[in-house]
Amino acid sequence: MSEVAIKMPAGIVELKIRAFRPEDARRVAQATLDACEGLINDMNDRINSDAVANAEQELQRTAQRLAQARAALEKARNESGLLDAAKAAESLNKLADETKASLLAMQEEYRTQLAYVLESAPQMRALKSRIDVTQAQIAEIESQLTSTQARAGADSTIAGAMTTFGELDLERQIAERLYAGAAASLELARVAAERKTMYLKTFVSPVAAQEAQYPKRLLYPLLLSSACLALWGMLCGLALTVRNYMA
Repeated sequence: MSEVAIKMPAGIVELKIRAFRPEDARRVAQATLDACEGLINDMNDRINSDAVANAEQELQRTAQRLAQARAALEKARNESGLLDAAKAAESLNKLADETKASLLAMQEEYRTQLAYVLESAPQMRALKSRIDVTQAQIAEIESQLTSTQARAGADSTIAGAMTTFGELDLERQIAERLYAGAAASLELARVAAERKTMYLKTFVSPVAAQEAQYPKRLLYPLLLSSACLALWGMLCGLALTVRNYMA
């Protein structure tokens, strides 16, 4: 027979075992403690394994997202033919500024010479041709930067490529941070799995009783004698009542 009680507020569990022999009671109590400790160890293992498994799944999910983000960015670079849209835009802007400066110088030279040379002169026609070519170059550069029409060999302008690259690079950075966080969480879960989170602390180890508490050798005979005397008295009273009634 076993009795379990929880003492509050400490929450200490008190276990009492009754058996016919002290050694039997001690063995039952020890077996109960061993079973409880095994249950707690199983709970620890399940909690830790679930935590590690969830961390591994999260790491795989973030790794897949990171791979997709990098692949999308690489695909956009291949389709646009640009490795860095910002640097390409900076180079084109610099080239456009230099070309515009050259155009202004040629236009000023054309206006100056026009005062002394006829417009139909060979050198004037050559200078006008250079001015037209330069203006076409500027228009081509500006169309590469901001035009909404696709140019040959590219699916979008530099401005569109910069927008696309910015979105894809932001997704890649987010995916990298999520992957780093998932990797750190997995490492923490593995470290925590090596430690126990719940313990069974035994304050008093099971020992064999020094003297028997049950059965109560004096109490039980006394109770039995009292019950017999009470029953005898009842029977005597009943017999006396019946005899008086019959008389």
